[in-house]
Amino acid sequence: ANVVNALAVVKPLRNMTAALLRELPAYLVATAGVVIDHSEGKEDHSFTEQVLKRWATNGSKFPAWAEAAQIIFAFTPNSAAAERVFSMLKSMFGDQQMETLADIIQTALMLR
Repeated sequence: ANVVNALAVVKPLRNMTAALLRELPAYLVATAGVVIDHSEGKEDHSFTEQVLKRWATNGSKFPAWAEAAQIIFAFTPNSAAAERVFSMLKSMFGDQQMETLADIIQTALMLR
């Protein structure tokens, strides 16, 4: 249940928590003992392929979890947007001001 509550911070998943909780016991039983190799340093896409194959095979058994997985998989795991913002700010301000701005932003994030 804590996992589902943690997923609720993702805005598109907020309305799905009841369905995720209903499917959770069966989902946990079905995934017990499942191991997908995700060794770091692999150049191939075998991890991604294994995960997608597993969802293609089992997604219909857990429709709420399959939909949640599709939403999560759609997120881009990088900081390109933040890098673009800092690039624009760097062109607008000098290096000294950029360092100060970075400190201010970091402090603001830590205080949140």
